[in-house]
Amino acid sequence: PVQFAVSLGQPLDMHCRAAGKLLLAALPRRERLRWLGPEPWRAMTPATHTRWRTLDAELERIAAMGIAWSRGESFTGVASCNVGVTGVDGRVLAALGIEVAMPRLTAAREKELVAVLQREAAALSQRLQQQGITAHSLPQHL
Repeated sequence: PVQFAVSLGQPLDMHCRAAGKLLLAALPRRERLRWLGPEPWRAMTPATHTRWRTLDAELERIAAMGIAWSRGESFTGVASCNVGVTGVDGRVLAALGIEVAMPRLTAAREKELVAVLQREAAALSQRLQQQGITAHSLPQHL
């Protein structure tokens, strides 16, 4: 078993979280680095990306696939997977994800988790799109 705690107000840097990487990947490439600030970024674990040269390729893969993983980058022994929830404009508005203990994450389990997340994100996206919600109008609906 893996136990970890996230405290209210604890900084969780975008570069080491699956949700953060998903949201960064949804931005135009030229805007991504602006959100991260100067390098090197804080290392939460030995697996954390701390430089643009390693994170950039991963963000490109995430943008192409629509699936973001963090494997021990924020908390040792914890993996997370996130997929995008989109508005009527097709832009990613939010990330829907799950965290799991890495020893329990087999290849078959990964596929199963991704399928569930994609199905639920599609349903949530459809509801947002039916309401006409875009990235610009989202704050009015919170």
